[in-house]
Amino acid sequence: MSGGLCATCHATCATCYGPEPGHCLTCGPATPLLVGGTCFEACPPGTFQQDTACLPCHAGCPTCSGPESSECTSCAGDRVLHQGTCLLGCPGGWFAEDGVCAACHPLCLLCDRADGCTACPAGGLLGPDSLCVEVCPRGTRACPVTGRCEGCPEGCTACESSGDAACTAVCTACAGGWLLSGGQCVSACPAGEYAVPGGHSCAACSHPCRTCLGAADAAATLARSPGPWSRVLLLVLLGLLARHIASANEAEDPKVFLHQAPNSAKAPETPIGYFTRPGSVSSAVVRHSTNTMHIHRQTNALARVPEARWGHFFSRQPGDVVTCPRAPLASAQPLLFLPVPQHNLPVIIERNSQSIALFHSSTIHPLPNPDTEIVAVIAPTPEQADFLVLLKPPSGTRDLAVMNIERDLPLRQNALTGLSPAPDPVLGVPGPGRSVYSHYLQRIRNTNIYPASQSPSTRMWDTFTSVVHLLATRLTSPQATCPGGDVILLMVNGQFALYNCFNIASSSPNISPSYSGSIPESAMAGGRFINPDLASIADPMPFLYYVGSVASTHGADTGLWRADMRDIPNITWHRVVLPPVVSQSSLERARLLNMSIATGGQWFLLIDGVVFFDSEAFGCATDTSIVCDVDGASTGTTRGWACKPGRLEAPFATHGRLCDGCSDGSYMDWADGSRACRPCPGFCRTCAEPSRCLLCKSGTFMDPQGACTSICPLDMVPKDGVCQLLGLAQVSLAEAVPEEMWPLSGDSGPLQALAETHLASAPDGGPGLVLPAAVLADPQAARGGILLFFAHGATRLAATGSIGQSPKPAPVEVPPLSGLDLDSVASLVELGPFSDLAADTVLGYVFCTTTGIGRVGFLSCVEDPRFPDMVCSGDPLSTSAFTMDACREVRRLDSRRALALGPDQQAHVVSFSESGGLTVDSLSPVAGAVRLPDHPARWAPSPGLPADWYLSLDGQGRPALSMVDLLSRDSRLEALAGKLLLAPGAWSDVAMLRTAGPGRRDYEPILTRVQSGKWQVAALYGDGLVSGRTINLPHPAQTLALASELDLLDALRVLPLEPAGLTGRPGALLLLARGVVGLALLRCPDHPTAGPGACYFQTSAIARLPAPPSVPEGITLQGPVFLRPGPGMGAAAAATAADPEGHVLTLLAFSPEAGLMRLVFTATCSMEGTYGLDCEPCDGACRTCTGPGPEDCTSCLLALPSAPDACLAACPGGLFPSPDGRPLCLCRAALPEAPDICLPACPDGRIATDEGLCGCNSNCQMCDTSRGRPAVCVFCYPGTAMAAGGMSPASCFACHTSCDECTLPDDAGACTSCPPGAWLLDGTCVAACPAGTWPDAPTRACHPCPASCATCQSAGACATCPGQHYLGPDSLCQPCDGSCAACEGKASCGACKPGLVFLSADPQQASLCGSTCAPGEYVGAGRCAACDGSCELCAGGPDRCQVCAPGFRWSAAPGPGGTSTCVACEPGCASCTSTACLSCEAGLLLTAAGACVSACPAGSFSNGESCQPCDVSCVTCADGRPDQCTGCAAELELVEVTPGVGTFPCRPSPLGPALLAPSRAREICPAGRPRHACRASASPALASGCGDMAAAAEAGRGLAILLAGRGRRARHGPRLLAPPISLATAPGACLRGRPVPASSIQRGQGVQATGAGEFKPPVPASSMHRAQGVQATGAGELKSPTMASSIHRPGPSRCRSIATPRAGHHLPLAPGPAPGPCSGGWARSAGSARSARSAYFARSAYFAHSARSAYFARSA
Repeated sequence: MSGGLCATCHATCATCYGPEPGHCLTCGPATPLLVGGTCFEACPPGTFQQDTACLPCHAGCPTCSGPESSECTSCAGDRVLHQGTCLLGCPGGWFAEDGVCAACHPLCLLCDRADGCTACPAGGLLGPDSLCVEVCPRGTRACPVTGRCEGCPEGCTACESSGDAACTAVCTACAGGWLLSGGQCVSACPAGEYAVPGGHSCAACSHPCRTCLGAADAAATLARSPGPWSRVLLLVLLGLLARHIASANEAEDPKVFLHQAPNSAKAPETPIGYFTRPGSVSSAVVRHSTNTMHIHRQTNALARVPEARWGHFFSRQPGDVVTCPRAPLASAQPLLFLPVPQHNLPVIIERNSQSIALFHSSTIHPLPNPDTEIVAVIAPTPEQADFLVLLKPPSGTRDLAVMNIERDLPLRQNALTGLSPAPDPVLGVPGPGRSVYSHYLQRIRNTNIYPASQSPSTRMWDTFTSVVHLLATRLTSPQATCPGGDVILLMVNGQFALYNCFNIASSSPNISPSYSGSIPESAMAGGRFINPDLASIADPMPFLYYVGSVASTHGADTGLWRADMRDIPNITWHRVVLPPVVSQSSLERARLLNMSIATGGQWFLLIDGVVFFDSEAFGCATDTSIVCDVDGASTGTTRGWACKPGRLEAPFATHGRLCDGCSDGSYMDWADGSRACRPCPGFCRTCAEPSRCLLCKSGTFMDPQGACTSICPLDMVPKDGVCQLLGLAQVSLAEAVPEEMWPLSGDSGPLQALAETHLASAPDGGPGLVLPAAVLADPQAARGGILLFFAHGATRLAATGSIGQSPKPAPVEVPPLSGLDLDSVASLVELGPFSDLAADTVLGYVFCTTTGIGRVGFLSCVEDPRFPDMVCSGDPLSTSAFTMDACREVRRLDSRRALALGPDQQAHVVSFSESGGLTVDSLSPVAGAVRLPDHPARWAPSPGLPADWYLSLDGQGRPALSMVDLLSRDSRLEALAGKLLLAPGAWSDVAMLRTAGPGRRDYEPILTRVQSGKWQVAALYGDGLVSGRTINLPHPAQTLALASELDLLDALRVLPLEPAGLTGRPGALLLLARGVVGLALLRCPDHPTAGPGACYFQTSAIARLPAPPSVPEGITLQGPVFLRPGPGMGAAAAATAADPEGHVLTLLAFSPEAGLMRLVFTATCSMEGTYGLDCEPCDGACRTCTGPGPEDCTSCLLALPSAPDACLAACPGGLFPSPDGRPLCLCRAALPEAPDICLPACPDGRIATDEGLCGCNSNCQMCDTSRGRPAVCVFCYPGTAMAAGGMSPASCFACHTSCDECTLPDDAGACTSCPPGAWLLDGTCVAACPAGTWPDAPTRACHPCPASCATCQSAGACATCPGQHYLGPDSLCQPCDGSCAACEGKASCGACKPGLVFLSADPQQASLCGSTCAPGEYVGAGRCAACDGSCELCAGGPDRCQVCAPGFRWSAAPGPGGTSTCVACEPGCASCTSTACLSCEAGLLLTAAGACVSACPAGSFSNGESCQPCDVSCVTCADGRPDQCTGCAAELELVEVTPGVGTFPCRPSPLGPALLAPSRAREICPAGRPRHACRASASPALASGCGDMAAAAEAGRGLAILLAGRGRRARHGPRLLAPPISLATAPGACLRGRPVPASSIQRGQGVQATGAGEFKPPVPASSMHRAQGVQATGAGELKSPTMASSIHRPGPSRCRSIATPRAGHHLPLAPGPAPGPCSGGWARSAGSARSARSAYFARSAYFAHSARSAYFARSA
């Protein structure tokens, strides 16, 4: 409302509380939807419409159609909409398009568009058109590794994959103009082959032809050719052949073929260098960072697993680390890695064109001059390097010098000789010991580099030839017998000279080679030998490798040759044929490394990080699973070898076979030991035997009989490659509640960990701990005990049967595991039982402590004939620790083995042998592992022992299937890691899941992970055993659950469960993560005739755990979980709460944050009349049931009313099912008192109920037709009522005509509701509600108003109020203030009661009423009015003063209680009387006569405000003190202390007995008073200190104040201390340093005194009508006044903050806020204020006490 008018609502509002769009209360028809005060035509984003309201969407939905997370219509951010739910990404089989998930093509597993597959189902391949196919089209080939149809190479019209990991293409047919050669289509046949006439392929020439025209030799071919030119050509060819045969002694024998290892020598990093120490295998150097080098050695367990062909040689983890303590050199050249004799670490040389340094040294050495050329370098010790360098100054001759650098020392240099520029290079290589070989100027030299104290020495031998390459190696000369080694010189013409066992001690200047020869004709000069130098080799390697230039364009096989040096001089050269993967450019990077194989170190060729084996080392002749490239036959692969058809690579599956795996569609037959691959039946992709399929091919599904079919039965749906039963029960988490702790005695501390155990507590009277006999009969039985480990070392034993029980039995103490002097247990597993060497039954314990220590212990149990169970020792467990960095978790692998996991992929397997022995194996890298079932077909490196195979995960989540030997830091594990499945990916955990059943293994390995909101598993049925494969298994990932709760999970664990008593569910997986739990049941159906069907996971349950307030992010369940046994399996059913309907299993879990927690899972069938996890049909008589028989009914389909528990499938004759759906068979008509006697129809006036009972008449709304009793109406229809007194109980009668409803028929006073237009009042309907009531429209009744209302509108809103009340903001009437005759509010009177006036002087200001007004005001006409400025207080009129204002005085003194006018004081007076000043203005002093003067007269002194009299003995006094006389009265003398100043008082003079005449004494003192007690008065108006106080007051209108003397002054008696004192007020009554006006005595003015007797500001005393109080500080000061209570205006008052007044002006005291230290208080009846040192009371005057003086002010 504005100005009395109502403002208009916004156009969208129907009603409102303001004009804005957001002020709506209700909405108009055009915008009917109200959201937060705003009306909308349609619901805004983030809400949805329900009726006429807009309700909020789920938090994750920007728009929606309902409140659930599955009812989104759009998504925010990067989420996509999938069937109403917002996800981080679309699930498998869907793709994202415009933020919405759309279905992929039916043939796709994954896709990125509707017809664009990106992944195919198992067995499918991605075709060229981006759709999945089973068979690749022509022109492409199937690549199982990539899952695609890869294109054939150029020229191929048809091809296939070789079977290797690279899926190398092998052409099988070529296009026109192309020829098939070695699996490739070429435009011309290569050397050694010819084009088959009339065909499209090449064939090999006959030996020894390098080129030919046909199958026979060239000469024979040409001889048969007609024509003269043929004969000429024949002669030319014969001449060339003769020249070839007559060439040098070295012949070129058949080629040597090399075959590439499947993997790089070091993975996953690529080394930047290698080094080999003499007598040792090579090491690799990996640059870890700019300043860090990692040294990787060869540490593989070849003695146990003698298989090196997979290519991995260097350790995954570094053996040593070399660091650089400085910044690297700028523009550095490649590093040099130098082996050091007898040391494992190399010397690493860092260099550029200007400087050189040891990598591990902080010293950088400048080179002698730029571009110094290093000719040779050796490292004699780990801290230095020797160099043969060629110095190249800008001008002059080249200088050859020896240079040495050593850590932290300066570079040393020795020149050898000056060289003139020469065309031949200066060559150098390491020599024996601390020497180097060099060759220049046709001389070979050996330079010994001595320590710094000596000069180098050089020996020289003439060679008389120019050399292009120098090599010092060991071909035939071992280091032990020939230090100088074998030196080879390569000349420019291709000739080479061998100096076998070079004699460096020879003094002859001429030396002859042991052998001279030439490199092969096909190898051009200018190449190099790549054999290791003397710094790297100790034992002879009898092959000389030469890398030459390309002499022809025949391919890469012309770049490398090998000479067999074992039979000198009969040297044989072999052309080395490299696989097609090697190019001539990569051959330039070839080197030889000493690699460790089963028989020791052997030198192999390494190119680009990959090792190449010759045919013998690669097993081409012995490994029957592979085929290798040979002369005349190529596999067509890039690696030079391939798996045989039908075979696939299977690393380490068995000894000596690389390709032991069977291809898809076949299985390995173990029976006859041949390891033959046999075909699987039908469309089976993987099978265990001909009759048992494990995995179907793409597009087919396994049916219940175990066969693969493309169409599932009608009651099944194809999913995850299996025909799964429709309508399975939905499993959900029904309860997640804290579990009651077992009762404990003593302080055990918090619960630390739990563990499973076979131990049990003995019955009463038995021993403490026993091993039940049932466990010995079945060691694989579930453990029925729970070990509780507490922080203080206590261990207790409870039974799993007590889970959910309340109250629980007290757990028993476990002495062997209690009180150990160990840290608290963090994780523990129990192994066994098994027997030890003493024939005792033993339980083994492996556990981690909370401090990370791994420990193992044994507990022995023995037979006792007195007890059926084995009795276990009560002695403390003896434990021992095993070495581990930080043991954090222990998992049971099987009954004898446990896996202890630590950080950084460190793990230990603790094994108990059958003889009771204990072994601990260290594994790395392992982040999780399970042990696979034993099988004789698995490779067991140790003969006679079972194979020990594991499925493991490394720290990157890569799975690997391998024997345990490869898990012990063996680099060859890289051949397996991450390659287990065809679809690569990381996994989070691995477990062995129970799948036991006829025809199945007991356990199968399961991989699990959660990614992109999906819980996925890969079930490896048969692992790799059924196919003989260890990599590229075809088992696909299956999605168990898709839920938003899985988007962000941490602390993820998946535990296998073995739920007993669940038919067809041998195993389950429990997912545990922070705040989330999930359960997936494994369903393994069994067909009665066909055998075991395929196992698959039932629909999974994902739920959030309740989060306690202390853990808002959610709890984490850790350690094992415990299954509560089912009925009959040890569960304490009698003491356990009833399981909920559909109970599946109950688990006990532990959370460090929340303690014990019980999880209860239930299953619900969507169709009524079914039961169990498979939702099988109940008996026909059951509505719900727990089994198939009629005795299993839990509710009936139909039953007779007289026998409700006897279920019927149909109603007997004459009865019918209840029409309201109740399961009853009813009569069509029967009396309630005889319900089983059926009548043809109900009696007249009675109506049959739905149960067929003849009930009440038609007026009765509800009738009680309880069987066996007559019908009675319970509720009547509106407008009717039952008769009084119980007459006609089955009928209702009409109400009185004035009533709408009633309690008695035809009674106007029995109405309960009225018709429209009438109101109900005390049972009667009236036309209008009387006064004091209000009409309630919804109830149509008159209700009484609230007690305070005159009239009202509702139960909580008055309309008008009675007298002396006002309508409050709560719409109720409130009483006015007691001073008001009428009011409009609590603090505002509208009229005053008689005798009272408005307290506010301003008519425009609302106020209360009172009898007295505030100071400065008087009671005027109806309200208080302001006094004149001359009045401090007034009464009856503004100038009728009661007290004058400061600076004013009475014009005529009023009588007692009277008033008068006030006039201004004389000039100079600040306050005054009619005859004298009471205080002066600034700069003037008040005399005793009441005058204001500028200086005090004689006999007085100034205290700054007034003139004070000197001592009575003084005539004059000094220094403002009365006792400092400067002149004495008569008869007194001055006693000087300082010149001119005497003491107090002046003493009598010795010249006369009396110095003061009696007449003088009488003038001053009254009769009877001694003279010494009197002092002279400065004014006749003031009496002496011994005079009358009243007379003094009368004379001076002031206050006479006496000070009681102390000490020596006491003999003088009281003395007058001051003249009359005037009053001046401070702001708002805060008074400082002002005297008290005598005129205020009538008002009871008080003063403040300090302890020294000085006067401070006065405080006005309270008046008769309004008592004023004061506040005293601790020093006795008086602070702000306090308003005293009055009859009409109680309450405190404070100092009013106003400007400081000018001197002499009086300001009134009034209530208000106080400045600074002023504070209010309460003064009741008179007002009081107290302090630490003084107290003041105001009664009608003030009574003040201080610490040193007392003052009294009383009214006249």
